[in-house]
Amino acid sequence: MALFAVNIDKRVKVVLVRKIRTNIEGKRWQGIYGPLKEKDTIPLVFPFFPSSISEGKEVNWQAISPPGSNIPVYVWISSGERSVSFSVWLAQEQKKDSVTGSILNALSAMSGAAVRSFDSDYNRDITMIVRWLRECREPEYNDDGLAIAPPVLTLGFMKTDEDDVYKIGFLDFGTVQEGILGPGGVMKKGPMKCIMTTFGVEWVSFFPDGTPRLAQVSLGFAEVREEADEV
Repeated sequence: MALFAVNIDKRVKVVLVRKIRTNIEGKRWQGIYGPLKEKDTIPLVFPFFPSSISEGKEVNWQAISPPGSNIPVYVWISSGERSVSFSVWLAQEQKKDSVTGSILNALSAMSGAAVRSFDSDYNRDITMIVRWLRECREPEYNDDGLAIAPPVLTLGFMKTDEDDVYKIGFLDFGTVQEGILGPGGVMKKGPMKCIMTTFGVEWVSFFPDGTPRLAQVSLGFAEVREEADEV
């Protein structure tokens, strides 16, 4: 099995975005994203596209059997949330240090794709990405010690060199908006508001000092309508 979807344009990425919940959380990530405060957003662009993506949604119907009928009548009760799950590989081909990093970056600039720099998809900080994802499943605590729920996320699929980033076939996550252009509603295209329901990581390979070299994360999400005080 391929590590990633080799037939996908390398500019097409999976993007996950979340908001900073407290100033304490913002301080933890300011070294990577710069100065942060509460409600600022921080994105994570996965280096590789998944080799497969699963999507599902339950629809709840109630069967009613009228007297004398050999086929029940189904009445729609409600629909469940859309669920999306996939696995993504993370790779760090060379251990990062100031000497090796500067040499690789210089060689990469001189020879193009012959040498992969630490800015490439093949040399990401796996530990940082896993830490980012773990915080999507955990509560945050403010200065008063009060717990704040895990964040509502935005999941999308984008082409990194285009402004109109959420138009890639069936990966346009659509949501029916009632009351827009008539009572029937219309399908609004765009990314999906969701919560993380599952997270797992398999550490596949390490450097001699224990630094992760190759890992695979498995993620599951459920669609939500609400965000903060909005429903």
